[in-house]
Amino acid sequence: MARPVTITTTLDPLMNKWLKEEAKRQKTTKRVIMERALKKYMLEDSRQKYIDSFKKAARDPEMLWLADAGLGDFLDMINEQEK
Repeated sequence: MARPVTITTTLDPLMNKWLKEEAKRQKTTKRVIMERALKKYMLEDSRQKYIDSFKKAARDPEMLWLADAGLGDFLDMINEQEK
């Protein structure tokens, strides 16, 4: 496992106050809360990238043709199995 890295940043005073109170409420540290938030952000960012790539593929005529061709082959295989 990689060693933790120390970073230095500034926060809006209200955000820092909320973070401090939330850490106390959850009985954890500000670092843990920030790490959870970054993990959620990373997951949402990855999810959005997948959505965007599928939307782009849906507008690509070649991708649509490949998808149609693949579905046709799949349907043929199903029909053959039913015989």
